[in-house]
Amino acid sequence: AERALATLAGDPQQLDHARRRFSASPPFNKSPTPGSTRSQSSTPPIPSQVRRKLEIDERCRRQFSRPARQLSVQTAEQHASFFRLFDAQPKLKHRLPPDTDYWLLAREIVKKHWREQGIWNSKWDKETIVSLWRWKHEESETAAVGAKRPPSRPAQREKLEQDREASRPFQQFLWQLVRQRDLMTSKLKIREAAGAPAVDVNTVAYEAVKERWDRMGI
Repeated sequence: AERALATLAGDPQQLDHARRRFSASPPFNKSPTPGSTRSQSSTPPIPSQVRRKLEIDERCRRQFSRPARQLSVQTAEQHASFFRLFDAQPKLKHRLPPDTDYWLLAREIVKKHWREQGIWNSKWDKETIVSLWRWKHEESETAAVGAKRPPSRPAQREKLEQDREASRPFQQFLWQLVRQRDLMTSKLKIREAAGAPAVDVNTVAYEAVKERWDRMGI
């Protein structure tokens, strides 16, 4: 499954197909009618202690995946990357003004990426209570467009659905996977030209994004 997901990054048509399949609603399974001969599930009940731990873990994951939390974490990662870059190439730091606010610069870069991805909500520019921020797919259609009624024109509804789908975890993971692959491609080509063994860039990118999500608790 992991190999298939990594391969999606290198196949735009397959990637689009996967997105559509993931966005589709699951088939409806009817419950067996009384007297039916269909076998019942024999899955044993989950112990209460295990259930409570699973519920706590799920609440933590939801908190970690909130927009404000993700903006803060990704800003911290971008901020740290500046100084790793300066350590490797000290002259780069001197190209920036001495009073540069690197945290603010990192935050703006993350916001730029979110806009490119289609997940930045323009309402967040004015909403200062970050605990109220919600991903677009978590809002109602009317709240997402700031209107009393959902858009009625097909083109408007399609655009709204695209915006809402973009913020779902699966879509965010795929977007980051493709971006990570693009960032790694040139570096790996340089290494291979220097005699290093060839590697599967899709798999390497997948592992990098997966490790980042594990570290962020999502």
